Amino acid sequence: MITYYNLGSGSKGNCSLIEFEDQVIMIDAGFSRKEICRRMDELGIDRSKIQAILITHEHTDHINGLKVFSSNHKKAQCFMNSATAERLHHMDKLPQDDQLVLFNNGTPFEIGSFKIEAFSISHDAADPVGYIIHVAGRKLGICTDLGFYGRMVPLKLQQSDFLVLECNHCPNLVRASTRPPATQKRIMGRRGHLSNDQCNELMRELYHDGIQHVVLAHLSKECNEELLVEKQFTSTLFNLGAKEKTHFTIAKQHEACDPISIL
Repeated sequence: MITYYNLGSGSKGNCSLIEFEDQVIMIDAGFSRKEICRRMDELGIDRSKIQAILITHEHTDHINGLKVFSSNHKKAQCFMNSATAERLHHMDKLPQDDQLVLFNNGTPFEIGSFKIEAFSISHDAADPVGYIIHVAGRKLGICTDLGFYGRMVPLKLQQSDFLVLECNHCPNLVRASTRPPATQKRIMGRRGHLSNDQCNELMRELYHDGIQHVVLAHLSKECNEELLVEKQFTSTLFNLGAKEKTHFTIAKQHEACDPISIL
């Protein structure tokens, strides 16, 4: 059985894990090491099983605990592309050389039973990526922090059994917020974040009968509402004829979600 754990998602920190047999990979390390460990302990996850940490991009809410966490867990290799590594070097957040593994976007690599491919996405970072992860005959797609999905993202995520998609904001709430006009423009721009409408549009492109579960991630605290997200996504699944076949979870910022099994 494959198990997905979301330790938290939002502008204050992002971190999730995928477990298969005795192997665990982490996607991003956006909380402090102490907080990552606390949330893992709450879920009963054995930290000694972590084989790798996959980094999507260099923004602080995705790498805050990376350097300290990796230095205390020497077994975990840290995977990222060279542009992200260069930014982390300048930020003094780069893991030790013997733990660092660089990949090229679009070139698959393996970590134990996991076959992984990073693909480019549109966000205001050096070279941000989403991930496709194949394990035990299942395809998992992880794609957050993008302002525009174009043709490539649906192509990469198609026929996934499990998805993590960004559902960041409601444009009306962004415009009504206290955020400066420049920040509002960034959020809603092509290198910002996916809105609720965009997330649902993407889901309509990706839907097939085999999707078991979708995690809606990176909700804005100020510019989104969980009830709004739930209502809209429920309607989208109903209109797609998903009924009870596809479940979804809204990721929280301040607490981990219940573990999700992927059969």
